[in-house]
Amino acid sequence: MGIAIRAEKGIVIEEIRNVSARIIVADVIVHGCSLRIFNCYAPTEDDSSTSKDMFYNTLKKQFNTNETQKIICLGDFNATSSASWYNSSLREHVIIEDLEINDNGERFHNFFNIHKLSVMNTWFSHKKCCHINWHSPDENTKKVYDFILSCIWIR
Repeated sequence: MGIAIRAEKGIVIEEIRNVSARIIVADVIVHGCSLRIFNCYAPTEDDSSTSKDMFYNTLKKQFNTNETQKIICLGDFNATSSASWYNSSLREHVIIEDLEINDNGERFHNFFNIHKLSVMNTWFSHKKCCHINWHSPDENTKKVYDFILSCIWIR
């Protein structure tokens, strides 16, 4: 896991924490705006429920921020959700009919709803091929696993 931050006037790195092998967090001030930036890698669909619960519980603890700090969470959530294929403006408490979802997708949806985050990948119009960030070795299966979450203020 890693986070790349451009060294530039107006950017202050307050703290970087390796929370676990799956989560790294950076507290950064960008031109006066206080951000908490996460990079994470969720357990795969085949991992145990215990492993998935531990990942989301650990991630959740890092969301305890002061009221002025804004959230950006990037990562491979290993979540399958049919909503990722559409420009669905996927955000907190939006109901999508006929949602095809796996266990990781359900956990992902619950997580961003609880924390009132928006999935920025689905916010803007893109061609379907531009959404894909994983290709299987069979060259036929294509999925969206990498997501960018942000608080409403950043959206």
